[in-house]
Amino acid sequence: MAEDLAEKLTSGRAWAEFCDALKEVGALVLDPRAPADPLDRAEGYRFLMRLVRYGFEGFLEYNDPLSPQLHRGSHETIKIIHENPDNLYLGARVDGRQRYRIWGKLGTARWMSFNVHAGAFGAGGRGTAEALDARALVLGVDRSFELFLGGERGGALNWMPLPADAGSLIVRQTFADRGAETPSELRIERLAAQERPAPLAPERVAQALATTPALLRALVGMALSWSEDLAKQKNRFSEVMPAAAAVFRDPSIHFHAAYFELAPDEALVVEARPPRCDYWMFVLSNHWLETLDYTRHQITLNNHTAKLEPDGSVKLIVAARDPGHPNWLDTAGHARGTLGVRWVGPDVVDVIPSARVVKR
Repeated sequence: MAEDLAEKLTSGRAWAEFCDALKEVGALVLDPRAPADPLDRAEGYRFLMRLVRYGFEGFLEYNDPLSPQLHRGSHETIKIIHENPDNLYLGARVDGRQRYRIWGKLGTARWMSFNVHAGAFGAGGRGTAEALDARALVLGVDRSFELFLGGERGGALNWMPLPADAGSLIVRQTFADRGAETPSELRIERLAAQERPAPLAPERVAQALATTPALLRALVGMALSWSEDLAKQKNRFSEVMPAAAAVFRDPSIHFHAAYFELAPDEALVVEARPPRCDYWMFVLSNHWLETLDYTRHQITLNNHTAKLEPDGSVKLIVAARDPGHPNWLDTAGHARGTLGVRWVGPDVVDVIPSARVVKR
């Protein structure tokens, strides 16, 4: 198998097949389930371009479980299926047959968790196999800690098992107030004799070229089908969630979404009574389930930034222009897209917000 992949790369066939596969995936932007609006279409092609970068980073640059590195897979310019702008996502490739150590100093994020995934989101697998709330960590006086993954627990104060099919580690740090909260200092290593790194193997590049288009096809297809299902009841929250999204979520995160579609003179009024939880937030995304540009627009509000009603409920206004309400979510030029809500914490009593369209 490795010899066949190496020959495909060195002959040029792997690159040619990658380019052909990209052309096929590009047709999904013109899928009947996708809006023909110029903005939505432009964002669809940009989504593909971002996913190519995401695929090569995940399948090539950071794809060695024998020499793992924590890296940011999703951020301001790579957005993966309803990601949370309040999160600092870190990921590393792991192997269930190995043993690892994560160490550093815990920050002050509002909420933080470690997830072990069996498989990879968008690329198959049974999903979240293990989850650990950072509050369960035993810390030193300076908030330093060690967390061991895999093998026998032995005398380790902090430990997570690694199932045989473990493929990746995901760390979520959730910030309600980024100006006041600090991220953790984290590193990871495999606990084994370190060998001199081998030169880049041609088969590794060939495998990344073959796997990346499949990832694009899976994630774009998920975005199209999820938006299509949500749009069957526009401007209303739904419990619809694809199986892949459901099995790869953290068990302490409760998520719901609504598909909004508004005329220029309309606004969406959203109301809810947040349950008792560690953190909650609302966020706007486009048809491709990428969050809108949160570096330049107010597209998200959380339990720190939103203003509550006197009775403890929250009301938000989704509109193209500022309605003069403190909880305005800016559609940033989008006539349609999705609105997501998260309630985060153990034993959360789930709440589905109400929504109604009004004239501005």
